[in-house]
Amino acid sequence: MNTQVVATVPTETYPTVRASVEAYVNFRASLSTGPDRAFTGEQLREYVLNSVFVGAPVAPATVDRALRVLRQAGKINYLVLNRGKSLYKALPVMIEAVNASDYEPAQE
Repeated sequence: MNTQVVATVPTETYPTVRASVEAYVNFRASLSTGPDRAFTGEQLREYVLNSVFVGAPVAPATVDRALRVLRQAGKINYLVLNRGKSLYKALPVMIEAVNASDYEPAQE
């Protein structure tokens, strides 16, 4: 019987996946032209595999989960262009709006 052993990624490496996803999406968002900001889920997973794990298997759901968690935390921003094709567009992270009156010069 031929048994294949598959290595799993330890839980403690998950923050490294998040850091890699954050770096990739923010890099794409910094590009000046819209078409260069588009990326696929496969491109993102490939980047994570090549930069973090050097070929160790990572479940696609791990990268997808990191993508959602980082957006919810406000560390990255992206638009889903086509969910079926896993096509995304990186967007700049927006700074939360502040009350303008907090920055007006004091009246004398």
